[in-house]
Amino acid sequence: SGINAEYGYRSFDGKYYDFHGTCTYQAASCDDFQVYFKNVDLYGRAPRYTKRVELHYKGKVFSIENGYVAKVDGVKVQLPYVKSYTSGDTVQILSNGELEIVLRQGSKGRLPAARLRANNAGRTINAELWLHGSCADETEGMCGNWNGNPGDDLPGGSANTLGNVNQAYDENCPAPPKPYHPCDDVPNGHEDAAAICNTLK
Repeated sequence: SGINAEYGYRSFDGKYYDFHGTCTYQAASCDDFQVYFKNVDLYGRAPRYTKRVELHYKGKVFSIENGYVAKVDGVKVQLPYVKSYTSGDTVQILSNGELEIVLRQGSKGRLPAARLRANNAGRTINAELWLHGSCADETEGMCGNWNGNPGDDLPGGSANTLGNVNQAYDENCPAPPKPYHPCDDVPNGHEDAAAICNTLK
């Protein structure tokens, strides 16, 4: 599956569609890892462009972005970069004219489990994503469910609905504030209310 800097997506099942969201979106997942694409608005109107691709694995965020920048947990790293796990799994970030993140999960027979590639396009990237075949029927995200049926890749027939379901919070799309609770206005309100409720149990 892939996305290009001109805002077009192609699902694992071959469905092409346009999407103009300006947040970070889950592109795909496979049990213990997720892939996200970060979109940006460069001109205050459609189309939107891809700036960053992220692999979330074992509590770490590996990313490649425009300007040939590679980061781990938000900190720039020199390439080639390799993170090895005691299971024998590895994450590599490579540069061979384009940036690439490769997740190898030998512990699950996935060699590789995921490959994320970014061709620099100035302030944006052209991004591509490949998953191991064992992720078929399991993956979820903007790249569809990989069940062989392109007709069900857009829930409700809308790319916007798919985007809403897969949106993550980021520097441009912060999480909404916590809902108001009346105990917030009273000193020790939450504790006092909990004590009263506990005596009633």
